[in-house]
Amino acid sequence: MRQKKEVTPFSIAFLDLLSSALAAVIILFVIVPKTDVQIDVFIDELDLFRGEMELLDSLFADVTEHLTPEELLAWSTLITKLKQSSVEMENQMDILSKRLEETKVSNESLEQRLEQAERNLREVMEENRTLRTAQASLQRRVERSQEREEKPAETATDRSPPVAQQPDPVQEQPPQPSPLGDFLLGMNPEFAVMINWEDQSHSLDLYLKSGNRFTDNHNRNTSFGRWMRIPRRYNPNPHQVIIQNELVPGEYEVYVHLFRPRDITTTFNGFIAWQPEGQTPRMVQLENIEIPSTPPPYRDGGGVLIGNLTLTETTMEFNQIHQ
Repeated sequence: MRQKKEVTPFSIAFLDLLSSALAAVIILFVIVPKTDVQIDVFIDELDLFRGEMELLDSLFADVTEHLTPEELLAWSTLITKLKQSSVEMENQMDILSKRLEETKVSNESLEQRLEQAERNLREVMEENRTLRTAQASLQRRVERSQEREEKPAETATDRSPPVAQQPDPVQEQPPQPSPLGDFLLGMNPEFAVMINWEDQSHSLDLYLKSGNRFTDNHNRNTSFGRWMRIPRRYNPNPHQVIIQNELVPGEYEVYVHLFRPRDITTTFNGFIAWQPEGQTPRMVQLENIEIPSTPPPYRDGGGVLIGNLTLTETTMEFNQIHQ
């Protein structure tokens, strides 16, 4: 009578190992994303798979005498397929490595182009500031010339000796641009509102309201404002800015909305700057203002009204409501 073949725990563990190896292949080809960012993870997984294949070959050599010819053929076929998969993964790793090198070269080229664009931008802003200064100086000269033409001519009976003309100190010292625009990389808008906060995980939104309209992150360019951010290399802290390059007189409301996270409070700082041409600049500081999480201000009862603002050509009045 034929004796029943005994199933040992060792043979069961061997089957588990083969199943694990096959699962590793499936994970490598289906689940693990093969992108340039994750190529290091792919290489680590491939090294681990090579180690498992070496262990598998060693164990298979030890248990071949316990397998029937049919089982031996089946497992030999499976191991051969796994080795072929290992070779395919190595070839794919070589392709990914080449792609990574090409991406690095492309990134370096893009960084150089970005640096050149930033240099060009700074040159344009410097030229714009120089032109605005020259324009203001020319305007003053024209006004003085018109004033001299309006004065009555000197009569012949006036025997007083001529007075030596004194040099015009305004002409000798060209007017300097206001320092309030330095935070905008040399641009000097006639009006600006800026908020900033420290926690990078928090997200705040700045709103300037006129009538029923808002200037904000979603409506970035309106007739009474332009929403913007300063590049991170110049201002690494999270912030938002709304400016008027040319002053738009009117009645406004300043809102700040805590968008994320919800159900907490947070604190921000900032300022409101006003500096029309020919006027003495004025700045209102917004210091350590704490706000809760609310719906956006364009919903009923949403947002936090920081204060009411009145702008004219000669004055700025800000009534702070939320301290």
